[in-house]
Amino acid sequence: MVRQFLCFLRCVFLASAGILRLSNPASESGVVGPDLALVEFVGLENSDSWELVRLDDGRSSAVPILTRPSWIKTFRCGESYNSCEECWQSEECWAGSEGGRLAKAKRSKWTRFVNSIHVSCKSEVFELWYHIASLKSGDFRVLWDGEEVAKVSSTNISSHPFSMVRKLNLPIGREGGHKLDLEFLPTGEDAHVELSKLRMLMTESYTRCEDFRMCLHPLMTANKEHRKFRNVNEMQLQCLLVDVPQDAACRSWRACLKPKQERNLLLLLNASQDSSSSTLRRPNSSPKLESLCIDPAIDDVQSWNCDCFTEMQSKCVRIKDVTGYSETACLRAQMCAHQRVCDHWKADIGCDGDQLSVLRDSLRQRSAAPKQLRFDQVEPEPETLDRAPNHKRCV
Repeated sequence: MVRQFLCFLRCVFLASAGILRLSNPASESGVVGPDLALVEFVGLENSDSWELVRLDDGRSSAVPILTRPSWIKTFRCGESYNSCEECWQSEECWAGSEGGRLAKAKRSKWTRFVNSIHVSCKSEVFELWYHIASLKSGDFRVLWDGEEVAKVSSTNISSHPFSMVRKLNLPIGREGGHKLDLEFLPTGEDAHVELSKLRMLMTESYTRCEDFRMCLHPLMTANKEHRKFRNVNEMQLQCLLVDVPQDAACRSWRACLKPKQERNLLLLLNASQDSSSSTLRRPNSSPKLESLCIDPAIDDVQSWNCDCFTEMQSKCVRIKDVTGYSETACLRAQMCAHQRVCDHWKADIGCDGDQLSVLRDSLRQRSAAPKQLRFDQVEPEPETLDRAPNHKRCV
């Protein structure tokens, strides 16, 4: 399921020159090209719809809206990111609501609730639109590649009217994969936040990958068991290991996956999990709130499958003759080398052990042009050429 669970949608329309600009503030989507889609992440179910918007020349046009709440991966965390775990519940976690996306917090050990979306970009700016319908006793934050780019606090709502649709233009910095995190940090009683709009532009090829190659579309987020299955990597791993799936969510997912995608996902899931223990060992140090790291054990493996697996595989081919090589170990060694992967995961998985150290050194030495692993491009596969992603971009 190459870069599994991520592929994005289509949005737009051309004039005789080829591009039109949308100007309706409720449907703002900037300049939209033929390979772009407007993806909406609120609501309970995946759906496709159309929206009438007014163009700059005064005419109106129907624009396709792809609603895909199942593409979002959800987490909850304690005082440090070392304590994060996958979640799917309707409370104490982000969840879809009727026409929105809601996080409710009780007084518990959970101090952060995270929506995570992987995005692959080939442009200079990524455009995001969101509308906060309600915010009480907490802070709402937007993080781009682990760095805070926007924050709204319930103690300062007068300067952030809820009636306003906010738009963020995020500089890309580098071509390839990026991670968008939307966080809620409760600070008092009856803490909650609800978004009535969460939209972004993505390439149509990426949306196809998420729907058809990673098979996220069959997973219904309104169904609790489907929602749990989508968010728990261990359940997906066990699903891929059985010959005859018994669970309904597993059956729906496996029925959609092609054999090659099953194999790729199984490799990534095995590489990201600590098979030596079901309980992760956490170090004493606590990462700063501002520097959100990537924990492969609970991160969105489907999205990796959509935008970086092919590149990771090509690097493994170069070191197949190295003692101790296996494809799973090679993929794990590349995760160990990524600077944004959490230190606690590296310690749990044994990144400094002899085998992984040898593989990391070999990967570094045999790279013609050494560079940091990018969660970015993937080559189209011949058998799925009609729906495979090429180079992904935001807009």
